[in-house]
Amino acid sequence: MQIGLFHQMWATPNIEDQEFFAQTIADVQLAETLGFESCSFGEHHFIRERPFYGRLPVPEVFIARLAGETTRIKLGTAIKILTLESPLRFAESVSLLDLLTNGRVMFGLGHGSPADMEHTGFSQEEKHQIFREQLLEVLDYLSPQRQGSQITPLPRQGLGKLFWLGVRDRETIVLAAKLGLNLLVGQGEGASAQNIYSDIYRQAGGTGALRGFRLVYVAQTDAEAQKTVASSAEVFFSLREKLPAYTEAQRQGRIPPGPPKDLADMLKRINYIVGSPETVAAQLNEYVRATHIDRLGIKIHLPGLANEHIRRTMKLFAQEVAPKVQLLKQPQAV
Repeated sequence: MQIGLFHQMWATPNIEDQEFFAQTIADVQLAETLGFESCSFGEHHFIRERPFYGRLPVPEVFIARLAGETTRIKLGTAIKILTLESPLRFAESVSLLDLLTNGRVMFGLGHGSPADMEHTGFSQEEKHQIFREQLLEVLDYLSPQRQGSQITPLPRQGLGKLFWLGVRDRETIVLAAKLGLNLLVGQGEGASAQNIYSDIYRQAGGTGALRGFRLVYVAQTDAEAQKTVASSAEVFFSLREKLPAYTEAQRQGRIPPGPPKDLADMLKRINYIVGSPETVAAQLNEYVRATHIDRLGIKIHLPGLANEHIRRTMKLFAQEVAPKVQLLKQPQAV
C-alpha cells in the first residue's frame, strides 16, 4: 500500500500529554499491522489558546522512540521546520536516524506556519531565503564526498532522496526540482491550487515523487460517517475559515462566498473526504486524477474524534478503501 498516514499531533485540551503520546504509539503500531506505508508527524511549538494545538515540538525524538516500537513502517516528518534548525545538528539527526531505523525514515521539510514562526520576526521572504540556505547546507553535510569535516555517523549515499519539500514559493519549488528532491502538497488546499505547485515542479524538471494529503473519515455508510465527524469538523472549520489561505481562496472564487449552506458544503470547503468506503475511494481517485500525485497521505486524527472511531476508520480504510485507490506512476528520471 503506497499510502501513508499524516498526523499533525493535534489534541484537545482535555487529554494529557502522556496519554496522547501513548495513544499515538498504539495507533502507529496498528497502522503497521494494517499495512500502511508510512506515518509522518507535524512539528509545532507553543501552547495556544485554541480548541486544539500541535503537541510535538521535536519529531525526531518521537521517531526514535517509534522505531523501537515498530519493525516495517516508515516514519517521517510532515513538516519539519527547517528554518528553526541548526543545519549541522539536523544533518546529524538525519544520518543517525537513518542508521538506527535501517533506512525507515523520511523527512518532509518546510518554512513553518505563521503561528510556529511568529516569535522569530522573519518576513515571508526571509523565511524562504533562510530555508534554501539551510537546505543546501544540510545536503552538503550529508554528502559522503563533502570537502571538509565529515559528520558522524558517516551518512550513506543518497540521503537527499529522503527529503520531501512542503513549500509554496516558486524559487524553492524550482530548487527542489533541480536538486532531485520530492515534493509535498498539503491538506489545506484544493486540487486546483495544489496543481500550481506541482506544475512548477514538473516544468522545472522535477522527477521525484509527488505526495498529496487529504483529511479522511470512513464509516459503513455516508450518513454514519457524516454524523460522527460533524462536531469535530465544525471546530476545524471555525479555525480554517480565519486563515489567510481560506479568505484568499474565496477571493479567487475557489471557495464560495459566505458561510457553508450545510455540512456537506462545509466538509468540501475544508477538503474533508467523509463517507462509506465506496464514497471515499471514489473521491480520492478523483483527487489523484486532478492533481497527478503518485503518493498519497491521509490524515485521520482530527481532535474530538473518539480514539475508537479513529482506529475503526483506519481499519476500514486499509481493508476496503486502499485497494480501490489508483495512484499514478512516478515519472522516470531522464
